[in-house]
Amino acid sequence: MANEPVLVLASASPRRRELLALTGIPFIIDAPQVDEHCALGARDAVAELSRRKAEAGARMHPGKVILASDTLVAVDDTPLGKPHDEEDAFRMLRSLSGRWHHVYTGVCVVDARGGVHSGVDATTVRFGEMTDADGVGTVGNPRCGDIMRFYIKVEGDVITDVSFKTFGCGAAVATSSMATELVKGKTIQEALALTNKAVVEALEGLPPQKIHCSVLAEEAVKAALTDYYTRKGLPLPPELQADAACDACCRGDEHCAH
Repeated sequence: MANEPVLVLASASPRRRELLALTGIPFIIDAPQVDEHCALGARDAVAELSRRKAEAGARMHPGKVILASDTLVAVDDTPLGKPHDEEDAFRMLRSLSGRWHHVYTGVCVVDARGGVHSGVDATTVRFGEMTDADGVGTVGNPRCGDIMRFYIKVEGDVITDVSFKTFGCGAAVATSSMATELVKGKTIQEALALTNKAVVEALEGLPPQKIHCSVLAEEAVKAALTDYYTRKGLPLPPELQADAACDACCRGDEHCAH
């Protein structure tokens, strides 16, 4: 058909569909079934699997532009893969808890002439509690399903380490992870300037219905900083005073107007 989009998203992932929709580029979705068994290390595996999906999509839609992606979580470059059942999922979470791990994403595009273009990006994340944290902040509401707890370690005036535990949707985990990256290694004053807009921009956008996750991520960082100041017996800076007043009068109220 003449008006049919030339771009095919070779993925059934709702998150990838949401992200691609934010570009405004018309596309269709057709996720091919491919063999996802791969004995390579995590970085090479996501490159290989995204290529398989893109090339399979190109065979199904000759003359179209095919976009495919694959993501793996890895500990020591060993891919964890997808859990087989609830017990396996808990095993994976235990292996991640308190450790640094990597999230690898491979992207592959097959252009209309059959050219293959690919790349891999990696994010380093620490998941779990920090037993020697200098500040801990918890925000969220069980009724909306997203709860974040941030842990910070401070040396001098610099946040030297950050970790988080998040219960909620994929966007909640993504914004939590990005917020940790944005404040780690920064001074306290720089961390105080963090905004949810900065989190959204670093993620290259969020669906409108998920913007509240970026707000929670900002609030979690500031809650941890508030706890740090409180533990040290220091007066709260102006950036945290309004948040502390809101927490005192509106705790648990999802309709807080502050």
